[in-house]
Amino acid sequence: MKFLTADEIKKLQLDILIRFADYCEQNNLCYFLYAGTLLGAVRHKGFIPWDDDIDVIMPRPDYEKFLKMTRETPLSPELETRSHRTNENYNATFIKIVDNRTQGHENHLAKEIMSGVWIDVFPVDGVPDGEEAKNQYLAQMQKKIRRLEYSSRPLIFCKNPLRFAKRLAIYLGYHHFGYKKMAVEIEREALKYPFENSKQAGVTVFCGGYNEVVDHSVFEESIKLPFEGYEFNAPKQYDQYLTTIYGDYMTLPPPEQRISAHGYTAWWVEGYGPTEE
Repeated sequence: MKFLTADEIKKLQLDILIRFADYCEQNNLCYFLYAGTLLGAVRHKGFIPWDDDIDVIMPRPDYEKFLKMTRETPLSPELETRSHRTNENYNATFIKIVDNRTQGHENHLAKEIMSGVWIDVFPVDGVPDGEEAKNQYLAQMQKKIRRLEYSSRPLIFCKNPLRFAKRLAIYLGYHHFGYKKMAVEIEREALKYPFENSKQAGVTVFCGGYNEVVDHSVFEESIKLPFEGYEFNAPKQYDQYLTTIYGDYMTLPPPEQRISAHGYTAWWVEGYGPTEE
């Protein structure tokens, strides 16, 4: 088994992003860099040095078109567009574009939830009008997302009986929800508030909180920002968006917080990868 280094993973991810962006340009689909990828473009002109993934967003109408189109015309033979609608043992509420020459696994997920080197594509959906209605909706979505996360986790044995009892209680308490069922339920809720008719919008199918939602106008215009020597679309109002998500985003976190949030291992499928001399 040929494991991929962090640099090899980033190179493959960048290649996926390049092909994704080209595909969107050719088919008049709207996308934007998102989250740490957008922050990296603004602050580092590329990957955040301690980050190891790529995130993009698409307004829901473009997201649905992209999903349908790539079923019929994939980005390339090596790239698969995966979702809970089309793939078994898939727990995410958003698209992953996966390099099928690779396989991988996130340590916090059940063993059957396999992937490869990928980039994440999140839909941007609307939210209810009014602060109270919006906050209630997002609180309910976070509860569902928490159920999805816990129902996707494996039961890991440990020698400490109290700690294991706690793990077992969480596993039994959430596992019956089923990650596939929860993904469908979360998406169904998100689709109740069409992006195009909402005053505010954001990533609600996997939201980190209320700071994911901004005025609809943020997603109406784009500009090009540099990322690892290439240029990709970003919201023209990226300052407002990043400030909403991160606050003072240009200030680096303390050194002890400059670590990857993902426990992830990836390797080449047999027959692929660099040949040994």
